[in-house]
Amino acid sequence: MTVDKEGYEEELENEAKKNTGKGGEDQKDMLFQSKETVWLGNESIATTNQQGKYQVGSTQEATIVAIFTGRGTLPTEKGFQPSASAEDEVVGLVLDSTPFYPEAGGQVADTGSIASADGTKALAVSDVQVYAGYVLHIGTITSGSLAVGDTLTCSVDYERRSEIAPNHTMTHVLNYALRKVLLGGPNEEEEKKGKIAQKGSHVDENRLRFDFGWDKPVTAEQMQQVEQLVNEQITANLQVYDYTAPLEQAMQIHGLRAVFGENYPDPVRIVSVGADVQSLLAKPTNAEWANYSVEFCGGTHVEALGVGDVFVITEEVGTAAGVRRISGVTRDKARECIAAADKFAARLDGLEALQDAALAAELKVVKNELGSYTMGAVRKAELVGRLDAIAAKVLAWQKEQTKAKAAAAGSAVKELASSCGDNAKVVARIDFGVDGKASSKLFKEFSKANKTSSLLLISAGDEGFGVYCTPCKQHVKDGLDALKWVQAAVEAAGGGKSGGREMNANGQVASLDKIQDAVDAAKAFVA
Repeated sequence: MTVDKEGYEEELENEAKKNTGKGGEDQKDMLFQSKETVWLGNESIATTNQQGKYQVGSTQEATIVAIFTGRGTLPTEKGFQPSASAEDEVVGLVLDSTPFYPEAGGQVADTGSIASADGTKALAVSDVQVYAGYVLHIGTITSGSLAVGDTLTCSVDYERRSEIAPNHTMTHVLNYALRKVLLGGPNEEEEKKGKIAQKGSHVDENRLRFDFGWDKPVTAEQMQQVEQLVNEQITANLQVYDYTAPLEQAMQIHGLRAVFGENYPDPVRIVSVGADVQSLLAKPTNAEWANYSVEFCGGTHVEALGVGDVFVITEEVGTAAGVRRISGVTRDKARECIAAADKFAARLDGLEALQDAALAAELKVVKNELGSYTMGAVRKAELVGRLDAIAAKVLAWQKEQTKAKAAAAGSAVKELASSCGDNAKVVARIDFGVDGKASSKLFKEFSKANKTSSLLLISAGDEGFGVYCTPCKQHVKDGLDALKWVQAAVEAAGGGKSGGREMNANGQVASLDKIQDAVDAAKAFVA
């Protein structure tokens, strides 16, 4: 896989610091810098043979050629030592050869163990880094002591690697699919501008993440096309090939995903999905190669895409100006996303069968549930679209209801104004929702029809109720206080919010349980 070298090296150092505990005064610094690699060279210690890192399922014997205890100032950091024990806490072993894959190219390091056959000597490997060809196996000693010259058995956690490998391979296919969908295939002119250029990646056993050059969000439709293209190749169970060839020859392959201006090793390892690398090299200008993912990569991969089972994009976001990030999952985690989307779709099916008030009430519940579903970005966009359509239907219904309630409330207020007589103090429950603007219109209607009477309205909403009051001028002169009248109603219902002054006041109670108590108290206040 091609790599943004400068960004990758910075990320590598940050990740190494995190994994080795470098981040505080009480944590070890297990980083190799020039001092450490020069020391190894001066001791005539050869770089680590890494040929075994592509093997799967087998153990490998290796000999300790150096033991590193840290380069910092803690008491247990003594640089290179001839031996180490559990008392040294975190240590690093340099071996003559290794089957462990060190963190590189965006792929996390292998984990596992390095131990003697009888188990009396053992290191639990939690991180593996490579510096100038020297592979450092970092971990804690769990049994006995280790010494330079010990020959031990390296056991990689291949089950974990089997979850990492499909994610790495699918990152290659994702890279190919993005270029196919967004650029229509290889486009040297646009790619020289940085379009779809890899800006970073990270692959572990849980998910894959790919950063690329693009100046706007990838649309849901484009993501659907990308996801479909990746899954079509998985269904076809395309074979994955690798071969190491001279760099100049490899660079001639049509459709090769390479970063312009990047310095690659020579010879370079080529990873191709669906086309034998020897065939690519034999006819490098064949336009057919644009239909395959072809990259330079030193990582571990599956032998065929079918191992990946299924691919789901989980997120698409911007990380910087002109840089987008797509995250995805494969296998069981992808199946979980699909199952979650299917479950939420069924929830929407049930929601769409409801009408009016029942629909409005259930919509609130379903909206609150949405965040608990971990689903793919493509299906989520589709389902959120359905949810928005349902919400629009509910909103239209609510507007109709509000309009009808307002009309009914207006008629009821006019009837009160004409029937209550002069100098009356009227308390009425008329439901038009908890709506101060609507109440103002109703009081204007009442005052227009009856200027000598005062009105206090109590109106139920979905979950609580409002209290609204505007006395006539004469009653205010006689001592009637709108705010105190409202407060009497609110307090009788268990309390709530109230505000205003003697000429105009309103209140709100969060529950409908004691709305009748509020009506009774308001009537008693002016009895």
